[in-house]
Amino acid sequence: MDLRNGIWFHSTDRELIDPAKSLVTSLFRLSSSIYLEKPKLHRKPRLRLAVYSRTLVRWLFKQKLNFGTQRWTMPKLSKNLFCPYIAGLFDAEGQVVLAPSGRLSKLVLHSANGSSLRIIEHRLGEFGVECLLRTRNRERKPSVHYQLEIRKSQNLICFIGPIARHSRLTRKKQYLTEDLISKKVAEACRYNSPRFSMRPPTKANLKN
Repeated sequence: MDLRNGIWFHSTDRELIDPAKSLVTSLFRLSSSIYLEKPKLHRKPRLRLAVYSRTLVRWLFKQKLNFGTQRWTMPKLSKNLFCPYIAGLFDAEGQVVLAPSGRLSKLVLHSANGSSLRIIEHRLGEFGVECLLRTRNRERKPSVHYQLEIRKSQNLICFIGPIARHSRLTRKKQYLTEDLISKKVAEACRYNSPRFSMRPPTKANLKN
């Protein structure tokens, strides 16, 4: 985000950039442009959605929202806004880990910003989802890396129920289904509890 020029969205997935462009148009009535960036070495080309609007940047600053790998802030959102927010974050920075059996083992959110992941961990805990925040030191990379892990079938079910319906990235969304979680646990989960009342989708109704 640049106060002099505007705001940029980066992704290697067209599935994320195209909806973002539509949302910018519908929410802010602003035009935007998509550019293809070809990085050096053997990295994947990525797309950049550029929104040239100083007014939008000033508005975001007034909302006390910062962006960037290490300084983005976690906004205070109600549940109906928090779920789409986390779904978008998972599409961009999430990882699906499968067990050798093909069952869903864990879901991971990656970031260089530990403080914001701690806020997300606390917020998910309010909804009954237990998370584990880990710190990793990677070779040849001086910065600390953080990952928020969601394990155990009960937590995975409670997470994918409200989140999967907002996910837009097909290659990740296909794993956000109770079909990959123990049926005994799925049946025992209280879908109609005050915290979570949205039943997780199955592969069948994800296609609808």
